[in-house]
Amino acid sequence: MIHDRLRRARVLKGLSLDALAQAVGDISKQALSKFERGDAVPSTSAWPPPCRMPSQAQE
Repeated sequence: MIHDRLRRARVLKGLSLDALAQAVGDISKQALSKFERGDAVPSTSAWPPPCRMPSQAQE
């Protein structure tokens, strides 16, 4: 399912929910968590494809 793929892509990139939320910009880590649990489905305009995710957490 999509929620499994979203989590796997984030983890493989080495990102926390917070780091990904900051990189995406207009989404909260709570919303990302809901997407990963399968409690909600992201719209295609709100979610970058995994290939565009930052490669690691920016500090």
